Amino acid sequence: MGISRLSVKSALLIAAVSALGQTQSQKPAFLSDYLALHPWDAAKFGPMVVLSPERTSVRSSGTSLSAFDRKLIRVGSLTAIAPTEMVLIDDSLREPPNMCDGLPTNAKVLYLLSTLTEDQLKTANTNGIGLKDLQGEQQKVFRSLLPTVLSWGTYKVGEVGAIPGEKVDGGSVPDDLMDQVKVKIQSGISFEFKLLDQPNSYTGFSNRDWYGKPGDKVKVRTESDKDRRAHAFGLDPRRIVPNESKPSQLNYADPRLAAQLLLPVQSTVKGLLKDASAASGFEITADLRVRDLMVETVGARVKAGDLLKAIALCVTGTYRKVDSAFVLTSDIAGLGARKLKFCAWKESVDKELQRREGFWRERVFKSGVLIWPRASSRKNGWLRSHPTLI
Repeated sequence: MGISRLSVKSALLIAAVSALGQTQSQKPAFLSDYLALHPWDAAKFGPMVVLSPERTSVRSSGTSLSAFDRKLIRVGSLTAIAPTEMVLIDDSLREPPNMCDGLPTNAKVLYLLSTLTEDQLKTANTNGIGLKDLQGEQQKVFRSLLPTVLSWGTYKVGEVGAIPGEKVDGGSVPDDLMDQVKVKIQSGISFEFKLLDQPNSYTGFSNRDWYGKPGDKVKVRTESDKDRRAHAFGLDPRRIVPNESKPSQLNYADPRLAAQLLLPVQSTVKGLLKDASAASGFEITADLRVRDLMVETVGARVKAGDLLKAIALCVTGTYRKVDSAFVLTSDIAGLGARKLKFCAWKESVDKELQRREGFWRERVFKSGVLIWPRASSRKNGWLRSHPTLI
């Protein structure tokens, strides 16, 4: 499809087309289809640039650009069709980690165990322990064990006595019943074997992996992806915000970027950056992740600076200075440096977590409530936990 047949509307033009009676049957599947239905008047509204219209599919209901998670952004005389939102990574790490909210589930259970009295432990090992059986800090720890939505599934046990097998039922606990949820503490045995002739390689088995005979039905708690990611100790470095220009080490207002260049009907990100480099004298390249993406335009001439800024908006990126060149990439901060910073932060948090877990284990052990040799405990048959199995 030739770019001259593609089209985009400004917000007013889109509203005008709808008002003229666009039928509901005209629901384009891709952005290129949408553009073909809305001719863009470059003489009236200036040049337009759009990234990969034939690969951008509809995301939601509606007949406007928002259905493709796209919006119009004005850049000087140029209009860009760019993503509605972008992802920002905050690596400042200004706030200290929240060690309570961020504890993994097994550490929270250990923490709760370290606070239980003998009577509470008996309840936890028989009927299960709930909020009404706990006090103060214990209740806070217990509540933190529960996800926002507590879901469950019923599965058929697989061939080796494990799940998941076929799911036959499922659901979630209603909000008004969450306060009635109980946790039951049980011990387990794990075997770990070093593999012969394979240094540092192990295999293992735990009775927690065995759910019954093949074909039996078992009900288990199910976790969402959000639950699995909820161990960042209060840190949420990833934010989704409205798309706008990120800070750039390339000065779009530099007089050299006022140079005019002729827009090709169709090109790639790499090709347009090459044209802008030739017109301005800057050396500008693109990250491997975006350099081969197709770009289509409507219009004739445009300032190099406006085009470079528009392309950055289209890929939700910016320009980083590397030696004498500028690279179009996701952010000014390099991925390697950012990853190293997060790794160092996590290492310090892990050390603190290990220190606290060691303290809780020692506290549980010294309390004596998990030690087997007490005759009364063995006689009553309720004491099933063992300190070495926590």
